[in-house]
Amino acid sequence: MTSEGHKCPGCDSIFTRRGIISHLHQTTDPLCCREAARLRDSTNMHESSDSGSSVADSLHEAPQILLQESSLPSQVDGDEAGVTSFNTVAFNSEEEAWEEGPLHHPASPGSKSDSEEEDDMYAYLEGGWEAPRETAPIHEIQDEEVETLEDIVMATGLIPEYGMSEPAKYETMDARYAHAVNGESNMWAPFRTRVDWEVVQWGKLRGPGSTAFSDLLSIPEVKERLDLSFNNSNELNRLIDEKLPGWPKFQRHEVVVQGEAMEFYSRDVEDCLRALWGDPDFADQLIFQPERQYVEEDELTRIYHEMHTGKWWWRTQVSCLQSVYRELGSCVILQKKVEDYTGHDKCTLIPLILLSDKTQLTTFRNKSAYPVYLTIGNLPKHIRRKPSRQGQVLLGYLPTSKLGHITNKTSRRRALGNLFHGCMRHMLKPLEKAGREGIVMVSGDGKARRCFPIFATYIGDYPEQVLVTLVKTGNCPVCPVHRKRLGDPASVEKPRDSKPIIKALKKISKGPLTFSRACAAAGIKAVQEPFWQNLPFVNVYNSITPDILHQLYQGVLKHVVAWIRSAVGDAEIDARCRRLPPNHHVRLFMKGIMHLSRVTGTEHDQISKFLLSLVLDVQLPDGLSSKRLVRAVRAILDFVCLSRYPAHTSQTLENLEDAHKSFHENKSIFIDLERLHIDMVKQVYAASNRKDEYAQMTDWLDRREKVLQHAKFIRRRINASDPNYSPIQLPPASLIPHRTLRMTKHPTLAAVTVERIENEYFRAALSRFVVQNQHPDFDKAHVRRASSQLVLGLAKVPVYHRIKYVSHDIHSLDPLAEHVVDSIHVEPERHDKYGNSVPGCFDTAVINFHNGGDAGVKGYCAGRIRCIFSLPPAHKCRWFPGGFPHKHLAYVEWFVPFSAAAFDRDSKLYKIRPYLEYGERQASIVPILLIRQSVHLFPKFGPSAPVAWKSSNVLDEARIFYVNPFSDRFPYSTLY
Repeated sequence: MTSEGHKCPGCDSIFTRRGIISHLHQTTDPLCCREAARLRDSTNMHESSDSGSSVADSLHEAPQILLQESSLPSQVDGDEAGVTSFNTVAFNSEEEAWEEGPLHHPASPGSKSDSEEEDDMYAYLEGGWEAPRETAPIHEIQDEEVETLEDIVMATGLIPEYGMSEPAKYETMDARYAHAVNGESNMWAPFRTRVDWEVVQWGKLRGPGSTAFSDLLSIPEVKERLDLSFNNSNELNRLIDEKLPGWPKFQRHEVVVQGEAMEFYSRDVEDCLRALWGDPDFADQLIFQPERQYVEEDELTRIYHEMHTGKWWWRTQVSCLQSVYRELGSCVILQKKVEDYTGHDKCTLIPLILLSDKTQLTTFRNKSAYPVYLTIGNLPKHIRRKPSRQGQVLLGYLPTSKLGHITNKTSRRRALGNLFHGCMRHMLKPLEKAGREGIVMVSGDGKARRCFPIFATYIGDYPEQVLVTLVKTGNCPVCPVHRKRLGDPASVEKPRDSKPIIKALKKISKGPLTFSRACAAAGIKAVQEPFWQNLPFVNVYNSITPDILHQLYQGVLKHVVAWIRSAVGDAEIDARCRRLPPNHHVRLFMKGIMHLSRVTGTEHDQISKFLLSLVLDVQLPDGLSSKRLVRAVRAILDFVCLSRYPAHTSQTLENLEDAHKSFHENKSIFIDLERLHIDMVKQVYAASNRKDEYAQMTDWLDRREKVLQHAKFIRRRINASDPNYSPIQLPPASLIPHRTLRMTKHPTLAAVTVERIENEYFRAALSRFVVQNQHPDFDKAHVRRASSQLVLGLAKVPVYHRIKYVSHDIHSLDPLAEHVVDSIHVEPERHDKYGNSVPGCFDTAVINFHNGGDAGVKGYCAGRIRCIFSLPPAHKCRWFPGGFPHKHLAYVEWFVPFSAAAFDRDSKLYKIRPYLEYGERQASIVPILLIRQSVHLFPKFGPSAPVAWKSSNVLDEARIFYVNPFSDRFPYSTLY
């Protein structure tokens, strides 16, 4: 310590005693962070001298004081249960900010005074007591600083867990399930044999129809050979209903609105949560607390991927801690204080994610359904997004009536809003108490925790966002910006404050006129008690999140296609679509895209992969330049691709913002020119007889879920009985999973003449390849001279028509199964069985020609694969007597390397051309292991697409090509 204060050993700045501690816990300076980490990690305790103490002494002084005065155990086990209790805190109104509860009461007798709490705070900060996980201690803050968890907890890893004990242990869910189906001795119970079970799986999971299954079993030979214990679908349904435990049953409810009776079906939300939480398949992957994760290189750049790595969980986790802080005037070991005041421990947050989307069941009869789904943020997203993993549960079907008998349009709109919120409030009512007081939840491994389910996110399209948030159509459902400024990126404001909204909603007790005026003044519709009004720790305007399907594919891209259509014209767009070369990742619309009606999200995704090719070099009316159009489309495509990243860093979020900014900078050109539904709704409806469909749909879905649950149970039992089974270890999150090149065991054609492959260019390329491998020290002139004198004596070679790249989906139910993620087709022209000519397909690829890395374009160039072959063993032994390491080779026609290619400023694409010497395309032989990936090229069309070009000949006819990064995430992430 200097005469002026304490000196930071990293930046040499001078601080007060309190300031140095706060500085070392909050700094982002690498030198200071290194010094702080070194001081915290030091294990030697130094005695303070009489003249003063150093920073190291201060940070390691008397940890025993903290442990004694705060009654913390000397050994704290890492707890899986989370950190914060949300016992009885709930927002009530602006005048009365919090309802009364244990957190609202003053300090109990025997609790410490503010000064004693402050002493404990200093003892903690200076003592450097370490939690068992990598965390940094809580730092002191002022009242006005209490905004987010970042202001209360500075953590390099997980949020600190103080005074936590191991969760209570119960019987595992699998043990309970086995007892329920009497499966202690029979692995296939309640079915008699393995054949019984496999037939049940086939009958219930292979399609919606039930009569086909009955017809199958009605065949005497089939029934006799299978020896089943049931004879038809009805007996099987009865067996499933009676013997298999299942998810919560659907309950039928009736709602009457001005004389019209409607029905809706729902499940108990607490039971649904227990089913999700208690699934043994999820026991090892449940997330219990928020984290901050950083890029390894600097430990300063945050990574955002799962819900617990974001900011919402941190903010919500600390909401009730703020109340404790205000009462006690200190932040000393907040988790311990919450547990003391609530009387609870092992407190875990369950973020609830609700999804809804009204969908058409039929095209002509105007049948629709309104499903509401539920999932939780404690499940990783790779589980939530796969219906086969059952990470989402159908919570209910809402009424779909349009209330046409109400003639007044205003009254009808209000009635529809009240109907929606009334049904949603009925389904979510149990969460009001559970979110305040907590409920005991048992996970699949038998561990019990006190959990607090908190409504976190609502996912839906714009009409549903408006319906949920009560704002008027045309306004932003999140922020209060005026509707006329919605197109201005500078007009983005903070989300609405829910306090005045709640205050206006409570005016309903003062009469309808006062209520309507209060709601109008608050900028919302007059809806009686929306479903989120009494849910704890909820600001619905923070809960509305966009999704890729509705906001990007069915929203933005749909409009962009329409704008391009008006600018370019249908004929030119369809002409370009018909002239795009093939690629594994690109669907070719050989009839164009302008005739499509009711375009799905999948089709918009497919169109986005070549959308930029439709506007490059296009001729616009009135002599307008296409630069702004190209830049705007490129910005939209960048935004879509970046938004689909499975993980984000601060840098990728900046790139996302740059793409958004670029679109708004160039959008004036348009002014100048002017899956869950399939599994849980539509397929279910197809299984009904279209009469009284909801009762049949809920029964069908209930049986299907039971069979899926039983299938997972049997799979776990089989794995447990296999001595060689070991669970798959999940790697860290990455943008691109590892991929492996695969070739067929046998060639497509065993013997193809060299003359059929290509003319003399193939022979010359093969001769050069042989000489180069025989004499690696030869220069280009020597290779050319020696290859011209080499006699190949090669007449036929075995040929392959496809290269496949496979990867494993480690998050699927079968993580060992291989999935084709890319392929390269090399097929000559042929004739079909009717004698019609089928054009050849010779795909383009990215090839490593000079020590290229795993990503980037240095050392790479594009090539067109003309043939994939292997050398006959006799020639291999004659040419390479010392051995030849490559089994498969490729004959490639080259394009210019990327390093020599032009880079178009507007489209931000590489512009390449065939590599020619003396007017001839250059080709060579390369090992296929040098081929990294397929790549899609689209031609430079010019003002209009040439009539002579076709999809099958455009790679031969065109002279300039653009490298398409939007065909797949792999080229987007590795080439640009």
